[in-house]
Amino acid sequence: MLRSRRDNSSSPSGIIGGSNDDNRQGVCKLASKDRMRKVLAALLATYAFCVAGLCIWDGLKIPSPPRSNLRYEARGLRVNIVARDDVLDRAGIQRGDIIVATDGIPLRNSLDLPDRFHAIRPGSRITFTVERDGEVLELGTSTWPNLGPREAFEILLPLLIVFGLGVGVFAARPLQRGSFLFLLFCLSVVLNIAATATLPTGTGWALRVISFSYTILSLPSAALLLHLFTLFPAELPFQRRLRSLLPLAYGICFALGLHYYLPGWFPILRRMPFEAGLTRFLLLLFGFNVLACDTLIAVNLALIARRARQHRVQQQAKLLFAALLITLLARLVTQELPVWLGARPLLDVFSQTMVGLVFPIAIAISIVVQRLFDINILVRHGLVYSLASGVMAVVFIAVMGGLGWILRSSAPRTDAVALAVAAAVAAVAFHPLRIWSQHAVDRYIYRRRYDYRKEITAISTRLAGILDPEAAAAFLRSRIGSLLDPSWMLISSRRPTECAFVLLDTSPGTRPLLCAGEEAKRFESLLSSTALPFQPDPANYPLERVPELVVPATRGDAVLGALLLGARRSDVPYMGEDTDFLGTLGNLMATVFERGHLLEERSLGERLALVGSATSALIHELKNPLAAIKSTAAVLRRRLREDERGQELTHIVEDEADRLLETVIGILSYVRPSECRMEPVNLEDLLGQIARVVEVEFSSHDVEIRLECTLEKAVVIGDSERLRQLFLNLLLNAREASGSHGEIHVRLDPWMGSAGELRGVEVTLQDSGSGFAPDSISRVFEPFFTTKKLGTGLGLANVKRIVEEHSGEVLASNAAEGGALVTVRLPSAPRNPALEEDGDHAETRPNPDRR
Repeated sequence: MLRSRRDNSSSPSGIIGGSNDDNRQGVCKLASKDRMRKVLAALLATYAFCVAGLCIWDGLKIPSPPRSNLRYEARGLRVNIVARDDVLDRAGIQRGDIIVATDGIPLRNSLDLPDRFHAIRPGSRITFTVERDGEVLELGTSTWPNLGPREAFEILLPLLIVFGLGVGVFAARPLQRGSFLFLLFCLSVVLNIAATATLPTGTGWALRVISFSYTILSLPSAALLLHLFTLFPAELPFQRRLRSLLPLAYGICFALGLHYYLPGWFPILRRMPFEAGLTRFLLLLFGFNVLACDTLIAVNLALIARRARQHRVQQQAKLLFAALLITLLARLVTQELPVWLGARPLLDVFSQTMVGLVFPIAIAISIVVQRLFDINILVRHGLVYSLASGVMAVVFIAVMGGLGWILRSSAPRTDAVALAVAAAVAAVAFHPLRIWSQHAVDRYIYRRRYDYRKEITAISTRLAGILDPEAAAAFLRSRIGSLLDPSWMLISSRRPTECAFVLLDTSPGTRPLLCAGEEAKRFESLLSSTALPFQPDPANYPLERVPELVVPATRGDAVLGALLLGARRSDVPYMGEDTDFLGTLGNLMATVFERGHLLEERSLGERLALVGSATSALIHELKNPLAAIKSTAAVLRRRLREDERGQELTHIVEDEADRLLETVIGILSYVRPSECRMEPVNLEDLLGQIARVVEVEFSSHDVEIRLECTLEKAVVIGDSERLRQLFLNLLLNAREASGSHGEIHVRLDPWMGSAGELRGVEVTLQDSGSGFAPDSISRVFEPFFTTKKLGTGLGLANVKRIVEEHSGEVLASNAAEGGALVTVRLPSAPRNPALEEDGDHAETRPNPDRR
């Protein structure tokens, strides 16, 4: 049954042009988003830098303010924690006291104390009126400058470190996931550190800005850190679930910040009856929020260290987890536990801040370097050079001293001459010794590079005598495994006739498919971007298993294969000499693959020539016997008119004789194709005619053909008989694959070029069968390859031959909803090779556009 539907609602330019516009709009939106993020990062960094400068400038003018933990109540400021060497500590104020007045002036709100410290000069005396156990005490002390050289250094050092970490990481990796969030985290910490230079509250305009930055922008640092680790260093299902908690974490931080900031503008909020209880509740909730964020980050890193696919990511997560654990334990032992026991913190503010920088530094290194082992290697090599230089200096001094002593003993009155002679002899003797020691150190540090030179010579000599790519892959696997000891390794080769990559050195006689279709296209594009070994980005890597290192095997612009290596079992990264060695092996592999492809083409040509000559002789010998068989069967059918079984058998004999002759002629037409007669052909009419011819046979199997055309005129330049043979072959294959009660969908669309120009017609045929087998999809167009018991393996190979004769493309893949999908693209005009210098050549490969 044939159903034809014509869709004229969209023109070719509308169908394809809209898609290109969407792609361009998507790229523009992405670029615009990146620019906006960079502008926003610059504005935020500038704002944080200006606020930090404002804090330092304000802190230089005032006396050292109270840095103890205070909370305003109805009667005054209650002292929760007394900081060591604080102005309250020197005045003798204790934990639990309530400060009701300063210099005899009552404290009416929480902003009075900061304003009074901003009103006095350093060196002035201040008196605190304090309530303690029902008694009123007058406790006074002299003030001192808030920021001296030491205090300024203790604030500026961690501030500049954190600011440099955030800005430097974002500048080095602006597109790296998490770099913008890390910048926000660092700026939040910068504002927190800068606020310690002054009293971050008050009624002046500068204090309003500082207060806003401290209460609103510096508190969400724990939530920002949790947000960062939902994206970095890897994304797991647990991280995606964590993102649902981010609004709650940010909300708690901003709620506490607003609770502290708004009463500065609206003092009436401080006189609300439930204000004290709300403060305690928000502080308790904020403390729980910080603890929960730290815990979730630790759990997240532990899961990544255990479940991440990449070995490098696992190592990153382990080191970050260790840095977080060190930071949390140090804070617990030196700050939280002593305060909970009612004692003072064991470390001052500067020491606590420097200990807290361990984790941000580890994060910065992970984002930028992504190989935390490089620092260890650099330090180790530096120590070796330093030690060798020290030894040579000692030898030089000893030689000079010894020669000088010998000359002075033999001639005591010639001290100057002895010194000059000793220096000359030592310099002459020291030069070859220095050269020898330098070479010895280089051989120790770069001994692998020396070994690699010898190994490359041996490998290239051995590969020169290997013609089989499988044997070459097995040899390379053994050599690379013994030298680098990777956790896993794959050697793949690109098929010469289609965009598909197969694995070598696996089971004997088989070449499993690594990737095909869209994956193969993206993988080939990735390999062609560079000829040097590289570390792939997991977010942009097309294959499921992400290697630690990819080594392309290319020859010019052609991609011939690749070597994929997992992380090394020794937890040591691939160094520069390793990648240089592997890059050389990639070039050697390319030579082997290219030679193998040439031998395969030569072997196929010889086979086709042999089959052609044998088929010609076979047709000549079969014509007369087959004609006799058919005539005899016809005579028998006339004599057996009353015998139904005899009639059936004679029909079978005639049909099988015809099938045998058609098979042999089909083989001959493939190996010796006839010349095409090019003329305009309407594919919609041609396909309609073919569908009507096979309609009876297809209806007997309950298979329906649905023909759909989105073009007003689907005309191409081609040989109508050859094209009829092409599409008839595809329809018959689709009918066999669909089985009973199946459906074949044929659609005609415009074929657009890479620049958006109309090139011809694209015909897609989709059946309702099981689709191509994964291990055979890359070989469906190979001559003599078949999965049928009685097939010749030349059906789809002949389809490919006809398409190539028409300067078109044929693609094979499996549809997402099931069934095989074959796409034939035919030009509407003869192709001009001069216009194809951009490399957009016709290529037969699995369909990358319809997976």
